Amino acid sequence: MKGFDCLEPEGFYDAVQAYGLPDTIINFDQSVQTDVPYQVKTAFGLTDMFSISGVTKQGGPLSPLKSTLTTSLGNRWAYDCAQDDPGTLWIRSCHSRDPHLPGDSESLLITMVKAMDDSEVLSTNLPALQQTCLLLECFQGAYGWITSWAKSEAYAHQVHDPPTSFQMPSINPSDLSSSATTWQSVRVVTDHVKFLCTKVNAPHHQFLILDNLTTDFWLPDFHTHLPIPMLCKLFSQLLVSRVQPQLAYQPLTPADALLLDFRIAHCMHEYLGFPFHFNTHLFTLPLTFGGFDFPSISRLNAAAAVSGLTHDLNHFLLAFHTMACIIYHDWMCQLNHCISLLSPTGLRRHFATCHASLPSSWVIAHQVLRSLSLSLVDTDQSYISSSKVSLRHIANLLPHSPSAHTLLNLASTGYHNLSDVGAWITSSVHHFFQISSELPAYLRFTAAYKDWPSVHQWLQSLPWGKLVQGPSPELLLSPSAWHATAEAYLTTLSSLSTYPSHHQQTNLFWV
Repeated sequence: MKGFDCLEPEGFYDAVQAYGLPDTIINFDQSVQTDVPYQVKTAFGLTDMFSISGVTKQGGPLSPLKSTLTTSLGNRWAYDCAQDDPGTLWIRSCHSRDPHLPGDSESLLITMVKAMDDSEVLSTNLPALQQTCLLLECFQGAYGWITSWAKSEAYAHQVHDPPTSFQMPSINPSDLSSSATTWQSVRVVTDHVKFLCTKVNAPHHQFLILDNLTTDFWLPDFHTHLPIPMLCKLFSQLLVSRVQPQLAYQPLTPADALLLDFRIAHCMHEYLGFPFHFNTHLFTLPLTFGGFDFPSISRLNAAAAVSGLTHDLNHFLLAFHTMACIIYHDWMCQLNHCISLLSPTGLRRHFATCHASLPSSWVIAHQVLRSLSLSLVDTDQSYISSSKVSLRHIANLLPHSPSAHTLLNLASTGYHNLSDVGAWITSSVHHFFQISSELPAYLRFTAAYKDWPSVHQWLQSLPWGKLVQGPSPELLLSPSAWHATAEAYLTTLSSLSTYPSHHQQTNLFWV
């Protein structure tokens, strides 16, 4: 049930103290919530004035903030309790034991995902799920929040012969002193996961919903036809305004999005009664290019997919950024031989939308970038210049590299990363790789001994410019080196410029 209207104010105060925020926030909130005058509007007018204390106004700006801070304590408690639980869900890269890139060794513990009034509790087995659920029940029961079991579902993924329902533990919110646990039956779903009223990774199901929304859309029936500019406004404000937020949750495939544009064009054709059907591309083309300037769902869908991908890869929250990096590295190293799928070379490959190990929105964004001949470039590939990259990753980027078996034997002797065998020597013009030492003595007794001469020769001839996945080898430099290079370049340009300086002596202090 919605916690905005049910949570006790003590939950917000406990969160303020737990997070080390100043107590003046509590004092201020208590003063604001004490003896607040209210009137109720009825069919017979307003009631007499009465006072209420300790209740946050429904729909007020403080309701979601208090709910977020209070429920975050429960999430933190479940996170701390799940550290040593064998049923805890840990997200790791496919190369966690054989890391290719610096982020491959990172892991992410997930107990609950929450957005607004929707939440998902995750674990790898039923006992761990029941334990976490009981912890959250005890927490939210203490602050007046009640689980709506009639709306709850259990999602089972890769479970052999799952039952039709699970029994989940609960407590009696009206008697928290009782230690008795009640059990609630929850329906089991195996074909999808639903979050924020959207089926996750199901673009075709999203298309069916939006297709029904587009098909059921009707224009007002007047004695005369409305002008085309007004019809364009109606479609934008009444239909596209409802479709666009859904595309942000789950983008459609380009073919399905184009079909929705055809539906809108067909609706206009039926309304105006033209003897010819609208060309879909001309129908959504801007006026400056000779089109009718109707909103294009296919372009909105493409923008939602690409912007969602860039937002994930550049997310400001560490947990989301880590999750995006794990998916991106696995997509690059596990499925495409260490070649970035967002680089010009990687965009030549086609991925099916239904690929089980990839988010469908990312695959759709890949298709959009591929069709537009655009690419996304990682601007910080300094892990190569700092040699914090595996030899197998470097070998996959170059032709005529040592075999995977040779590099595996070398890794078993302790030579796994590029930094284990040497370092890059950089100058203003040249970049070459220098091997730190000759053949170690103990290598003579390993399987990598006979392959060391060929590996040694390969390392000495590593091409600096061919290791970058982007338009310029300068992407291999660290951000600090980029800054110094750009500063020196601009300083040189200013010293060679023949234009007079714009800085003049003035008595003004504010410019």
